[in-house]
Amino acid sequence: MYQQYILRTKKNRVIASCLTFLLTLMVTASLALIAMQNNNKKNIEDEANYLQHILDSFLNDAHSATQQAAGLVGKVCDFTVEKQLNMIPGRYMHIYSINVVKNNHIDCSSLLANKHVDVRDILRSGKQIWMSPSVSAKDIKVIAFKTALPQGDVYVASDIRFLLEVMRSSSAGRKLALEVSGKTLTAAGLSDLPLSSPHFSRYTLFPAHSPLYTLAWEEPRLDEAVKAMAKSWLSIGFILAMSFIMATVVWLLATRRHSLYTQLAHAIRQRQIHPHYQPLICAHSNVVSGAEILARWHHDELGFVPPDVFIPVAERTALIIDLTQSLLEQVVDDLQQGIVALKPGFNLNLNISYSHLADDGFEVFVDNWAPVFAALGVTLVFEITERENIDISEAMAHKITHIKTRGIKIALDDFGTGFSNLAFISNLRPDSIKIDRMFVRQISRDVATPLIDCVIDMAKRMNILTTAEGVEYDYQVAYLKANQIDCLQGYYFSKPLAFGDFAVFLRNYAVG
Repeated sequence: MYQQYILRTKKNRVIASCLTFLLTLMVTASLALIAMQNNNKKNIEDEANYLQHILDSFLNDAHSATQQAAGLVGKVCDFTVEKQLNMIPGRYMHIYSINVVKNNHIDCSSLLANKHVDVRDILRSGKQIWMSPSVSAKDIKVIAFKTALPQGDVYVASDIRFLLEVMRSSSAGRKLALEVSGKTLTAAGLSDLPLSSPHFSRYTLFPAHSPLYTLAWEEPRLDEAVKAMAKSWLSIGFILAMSFIMATVVWLLATRRHSLYTQLAHAIRQRQIHPHYQPLICAHSNVVSGAEILARWHHDELGFVPPDVFIPVAERTALIIDLTQSLLEQVVDDLQQGIVALKPGFNLNLNISYSHLADDGFEVFVDNWAPVFAALGVTLVFEITERENIDISEAMAHKITHIKTRGIKIALDDFGTGFSNLAFISNLRPDSIKIDRMFVRQISRDVATPLIDCVIDMAKRMNILTTAEGVEYDYQVAYLKANQIDCLQGYYFSKPLAFGDFAVFLRNYAVG
């Protein structure tokens, strides 16, 4: 059975570690993709803000340049006027040319090549702002801003190659689109399609500072994030490292758990887990009527190992049967020392796990031990915890009957904390009920605890004895005795003791 358990646990550790690796891989990769998507959106938003800053600067510069040129409109375009116009663009970063228009022709310009050019095709749309080829160089695209004055029009042009440079300089910039008067500028160039066309269906509008233009950006696609992450050795290394670390942690935890099983099996074989005895005090006669046998393990390296650590391991791995056998063997050895004489009928309570109770060999276990304790004049009591949801099947009911016919009593442990109900009590037919310490702690000097009173009253009506666990204070003893509890157990009387100390307690308590 041990070898089978080793193989089974090793297989389980491998499966658990692999599943942990895959799960961590998926979760970490998903989080990395989400982070990359958010980062892409943030980069696009930053580029959009930068592009918008440039556009706003151009509009402000165009407005200021127009105000400076307004005084020159209507004057004869001589050398002096041309010189003054030519000086205006030099004051602004984004202005390519400034032009005065009369009768659909450029009358005067900061660029001599623009002078006298017919611009009726450009201006007849009546738009205030537009994007088009420049007047004198068709290969240069400009964004222009027109202001109508009484004596003529002024339009200021800015080279959009600077905007294109921003759009083409990064992957985020290539996601941007700028629409001015029905034409759209992207990293691919100037298009006659507006943003409302199906071609830009994946684009989302970006809040603009001016009604003269519209900014939009294309939602980053998931496949682009996947490709970017696949090219990032840092991301791949982080994802694999986290997956490996989590799988290793699970493997080590599982190994540690297996290690506890191995040490527990060794401790049981070497009888390193010893029985301790906690006295049961009869509330009516104030004599020690019995004791509960409790397993105590003091490891050479780990020190004291709490029962709530190793008992669950024993129950899950069937070591609980070996542990129970070992404890009973040591109890018999203790009793046969003859250092203390127990009165006939002295109760020794022992916890029986449901996994042990359900084992096929349980009846043989009962048949082996019942006569041993009967010969010692001791009544063996099996405590069955009601925290375990015991299915009282026909086979289980037969085992309960077999226990009783062999002279062993049954106590329902930890009553009130789990699956107990009247049907359960009826099927189990316990000789006694042990009221959990959780309810005993509720007893105070001033406040009554009717729940305990109800349990005691119910038990008496069903002819079932009652024991209160976890008694620690004199007022609890007084309250329980006043409410006719049958037995008391707890640190008020004694902690669990090794057999030698228990024998001394019995002698001293009897004398007291």
